[in-house]
Amino acid sequence: MMQQVILAIMAVMVLACTSPVSQGRQRERALFPVCQNEKWGYIDRSGKMVISPLFSKAQDFSEGLAAVSLKEQFGFIDAQGRFVIPPNFSGAWPFSQGRAMVSVDKGREDIERQGYIDPSGKMVIDPSFEWPGGDFREGLALMGKDEKFGYLNRDGKWVIPPQFQFAKDFSEGLAPVMVEGRWGYVNYEGKMVIPPRFQEGCPFSEGLALVQVQGKYGYIDRTGNFLIMPQFYEAYSFSEGLAPVEKDGKWCYLSPKGHFAIAPIFAFASPFSEGLAAVEIQGKGFGFIDRTGKLVIPPQFSGEAPVGLNGRGVVLSPEGYPVSGETAGFLRFHGGLAYVKTQKGGSEPVPEDTAPFSGYIDRSGNFVWKAAQ
Repeated sequence: MMQQVILAIMAVMVLACTSPVSQGRQRERALFPVCQNEKWGYIDRSGKMVISPLFSKAQDFSEGLAAVSLKEQFGFIDAQGRFVIPPNFSGAWPFSQGRAMVSVDKGREDIERQGYIDPSGKMVIDPSFEWPGGDFREGLALMGKDEKFGYLNRDGKWVIPPQFQFAKDFSEGLAPVMVEGRWGYVNYEGKMVIPPRFQEGCPFSEGLALVQVQGKYGYIDRTGNFLIMPQFYEAYSFSEGLAPVEKDGKWCYLSPKGHFAIAPIFAFASPFSEGLAAVEIQGKGFGFIDRTGKLVIPPQFSGEAPVGLNGRGVVLSPEGYPVSGETAGFLRFHGGLAYVKTQKGGSEPVPEDTAPFSGYIDRSGNFVWKAAQ
């Protein structure tokens, strides 16, 4: 029970720090997972089905491989849909820096354990961990043991022993860690280089880290000094030179200097990805803007939060459409496409006699694939 509680708390904290650079995996998106008749396959950027829907679950491709499951067992396929690592695992996560975390079947203690494999499927880090760990970032992976967190190297050795209440991935040479209820930052050797004094600490992104002090968010540099003072009740990390923040009930975008690069006119704003960002126009729904703030895809999409979880990386809606959990694939462009759901009442609304539908759109806002109703 304690393990589940701690993991739930960690999941909530990560959401506040989500950004494509610091939190999302750098995944290939030449192929996109889709669900058809309750089976999963993959389309290409044009919407053509290139891997037939045969799988009960499917994740994004990463480093040339994608985790999929057959009969509740996970393996990895290549871009042709061929199994290169047989489905022998009870859980699997995307490859990162040549390692992928997998879960083995529960043993006598009825506890699922995690280890890491290489691209050949060889178990290179023994499945001895009861806690789900993280991806390898900058040569290290976050891992928990005995309700404490530390970091492993690619050989499975503790470089920074488990000692922190909570911790997050390394980014730009530093990692946020919690000590006695406050967040600070450690380097690769585990040395605390920014003392733990923040209510919340996010991974560095583009030279700045989002932190919280007395309930307000600001941004620090690598020395721990504030470059943008705490003043926002809601905010995200920087991505593509801009950061979404909430100011006086409206969302806008900050420059690294702390200036408003795009005025506070949105009901909600999300981080930029591939030059576009989803924003909510009050009463009209979500559309997409470019980095000048120009609305390039009219508001017509729902911001309804997806539910359900397929593995750790792909979130499923009640209808079974895929949205990437850590890269926020829902309403965010990756590989030239974004997954969206239409709504009634937008500036280009779905007719009242037509049920909202979901699918992938291109950068022009045109659907290349629609989920079956």
